[in-house]
Amino acid sequence: MPSNAPDSSRRFPWNSPMTTLDYILTLNMSRKIKDCGMRKARPNAEWVPAGKSARSSTSLQSVIAALMLLLAICFIAPPATAQRGIDIKGAIRTGKWNPYKIAVGDFKVVGDWSLAADSLAAAVKKVVTDDLDFHVFFDTIPINQFYIDVWEIKDLTPEVWARMGADYLVDGTLELKGDDAVVAYRISELHPQVKEMKDEKLRTKRGNVRRIAHMVGDAAVKQIAAEKPFFMTKIAYASTASGRKEVWLCDYDGANAMRLTNDQSIALSPCWDRKEDKLLYTTFKHGSAEVWELDIRSGKSRSISAYPGINSAPSI
Repeated sequence: MPSNAPDSSRRFPWNSPMTTLDYILTLNMSRKIKDCGMRKARPNAEWVPAGKSARSSTSLQSVIAALMLLLAICFIAPPATAQRGIDIKGAIRTGKWNPYKIAVGDFKVVGDWSLAADSLAAAVKKVVTDDLDFHVFFDTIPINQFYIDVWEIKDLTPEVWARMGADYLVDGTLELKGDDAVVAYRISELHPQVKEMKDEKLRTKRGNVRRIAHMVGDAAVKQIAAEKPFFMTKIAYASTASGRKEVWLCDYDGANAMRLTNDQSIALSPCWDRKEDKLLYTTFKHGSAEVWELDIRSGKSRSISAYPGINSAPSI
């Protein structure tokens, strides 16, 4: 390392030792200042405009450059130890909530690139981000564009995400093979050093990548928070979207809405059975209220209760 390299005991505003990466980035910024028409008059002297003496007052350019460097340093997140577990009782008692700080990186296209593959990869990233952002135990970390621009960062590595404040990272790849999409994801812990926690490869039809993305989100919840995930949840509900009140099904986030019944009358009060593969609901398709059972997979239905009087609001 050059003789004028910073002492390893030097500390930044967040009170951590200056690393080799910090020194390289700082040196790079110094070169940028010199490229802007600055020169150093003598050792340990301040930067002054070329053609002026060191006695001249600090130029506007040097002030701006110094401020940019200071802001860039302040925007870098402090190194920390990734938290383990969330004290829910303590949060209720103190009113302070400290969710897991997680970043969702790109799902890069591997193999033959195509617009379809790029679109699916972006969709996977968005669904995973939305899932984790929705979960109360997680706080998704966005890209710090100012930091990226100042240091001219080209590749968002785990180390860069750690600098931007993330404790965990989810990223991966996507490859199209015929009508199938293969998604390989990775969950990494970023502090005190980058460590891979889980990786898995999932394959599905192209039109079913949202399901794969929800599975990735579920894996992150189980691996990091050790909680039961819910992103694969399906919601059954009654809606008049088709003109008549029918029973519909959708993902937990409202996507992939699909009509299940076509009774052309009134269908309402859906209820899941214990195996969660069938629904009980009330229908008026024969004039009076009856309870019917619907098999989600096959689409077949049968009457459960059609006694004289009112048969409604099934519950298990």
